[in-house]
Amino acid sequence: MGLKMQTISLIAAGLVIVYLIACLTLWAGESLFIYHPDPRRTTPQAAGLQAADRTQVLEVKTGDGQTLVAWYVDSGPSAPLALFFHGNGGTLRHVVDPIDQLAAFGLTVLAIDYRGYGGSTGWPSEKGLLIDAEAALAYVTSLGRRSDQILLVGQSLGSGVAVQLAARHRFAGVLLDSPFSSIEDVAANMLPMFPVRLLLRDRFRSDRFIGAIDAPLMIVHGDNDWTVPFRFGEKLFAAARDPKTFVRLPGGAHLTIGEPEVEAPIRGWIAGLQLGAPLAAAVAQPAP
Repeated sequence: MGLKMQTISLIAAGLVIVYLIACLTLWAGESLFIYHPDPRRTTPQAAGLQAADRTQVLEVKTGDGQTLVAWYVDSGPSAPLALFFHGNGGTLRHVVDPIDQLAAFGLTVLAIDYRGYGGSTGWPSEKGLLIDAEAALAYVTSLGRRSDQILLVGQSLGSGVAVQLAARHRFAGVLLDSPFSSIEDVAANMLPMFPVRLLLRDRFRSDRFIGAIDAPLMIVHGDNDWTVPFRFGEKLFAAARDPKTFVRLPGGAHLTIGEPEVEAPIRGWIAGLQLGAPLAAAVAQPAP
């Protein structure tokens, strides 16, 4: 009996050690779980962007010395502007459909690759991505556009960036695609056996910032989203101020902007926004 109990105790201790090692691995490798950057730089033409013939590739400097690659889709001097933040995987070449859809609505679009993505320098973190977002906003305001004349668009991880940026600045509208309430909620859903809420450092608590947004809000979310479950988009929407609009895409998976099913509601919502005066005709500081 004593040997049996000793064996059980050793097995239990071994399992505890393995569990603690797994927790330590999650804590130490957090950025690898949250961010999946592709460091390769791609041109709009090579990516298959339909609006490539009117797209400039720019380099945007950040406040902490990083250099971001950005695409500027020019829809004309009188076109309103959308500032676009993509998700955690890939680069701008993976989001040509939503960029093309926004451009097809008559918008000029500035889309950035975060630090570590698509040829941009640095390595991603929550703090770093927010610095990147501020740099992108500073760039477009240098062209003569105030933040309250800009449509802010964020997909997936980019929704967390957009929400915090919109909590600091007033925008003409905020469009979120497949957003989460927090990275904590998503991680806890994916890894329920680990105390991820205690381990995470980059939390992206959109649920704490969404109530500070003073702008019309639209959330679009597929109800068959396995990456960011639909209920987290609903949770975020419930915490937001009016005016707000929620578009549910039946059977839709993760990321919906660019899909034909959401074109009409998004176009109609954008048409009702006050997107302000035209941009400056020239774009400064093109990439070499």
